[in-house]
Amino acid sequence: MRLRNEDDAKKYTCEYTVSKLSLKEAQQRINNHKKILENTTTDEDRAFWQEQITGLEEYIKSEDLKTGTFPQSIDTVLFETVEWSALLSAFHNPNINESTFFETAFFQRWQIGAIYVILSNIAKLLSKKNGDHSLTRLWKEVSPFLKNHIAKDEFDYIRRKLDHPDGQALKLRHEVVAHNVKSTGIHLDLLDEELKFIARVWSIITIWSTFPMLFPWQEQKNALSGLDKIFSAQDIRQLKVNRDKYIRTVEEWCKTNLVTSEIERRSPFGEPSIKITTSASSS
Repeated sequence: MRLRNEDDAKKYTCEYTVSKLSLKEAQQRINNHKKILENTTTDEDRAFWQEQITGLEEYIKSEDLKTGTFPQSIDTVLFETVEWSALLSAFHNPNINESTFFETAFFQRWQIGAIYVILSNIAKLLSKKNGDHSLTRLWKEVSPFLKNHIAKDEFDYIRRKLDHPDGQALKLRHEVVAHNVKSTGIHLDLLDEELKFIARVWSIITIWSTFPMLFPWQEQKNALSGLDKIFSAQDIRQLKVNRDKYIRTVEEWCKTNLVTSEIERRSPFGEPSIKITTSASSS
């Protein structure tokens, strides 16, 4: 795709990375926009909100929504990968006491399934194939506009690595998932190393193209729901700590320069803040 300028590139990036609305979400957004439109006073604002409503109405009627023939967004694939990795990390912690559960056939199969999902998602994100909806393809499209926004050494490092991917995770994906060359004797550190790189590339693109996002991760109670039947209350608390620690690590990766390891202040994630001001009462 030929992008004319940086604004075009940012808009394209947002459409590429953000997940599509469900029918319910689109209808809810239309209702909200109509309420805003009713209270709009200027012609310019009315035209803007009417355009938003019309676009959503066309989206609801589209064949893509009816048939689901659109790819997963980059955000969706990345966040799913982090969630699976966070759960694996939470379980692989010596502070969890219910060791007998980890010896069950159920857990062993669940663990293999989780690793397969992570490997497959990493392959999706790093695919170089024309037509694939991948982070690599997005980088190729928008990197000319990113050059002046990041350090040259890191930019060159990312370009080389995406042009010639040599990560162990991709190799394992080919051997374990795609071609059945070997079994799943996989060290989780190898997956983390690849995910660290992906998270940083995604972060650079996201910081450049849009505003910080709030609450991208599942709530703890949902991520670990049902496990209270298997683990003690103490172990559930520890699982939550382990999972949260991993997610905080991923957020740190997003801010860490891949060449110098320096940690930047900018983050693709935001935190809500409430500012309360009080006025002095007059006597």
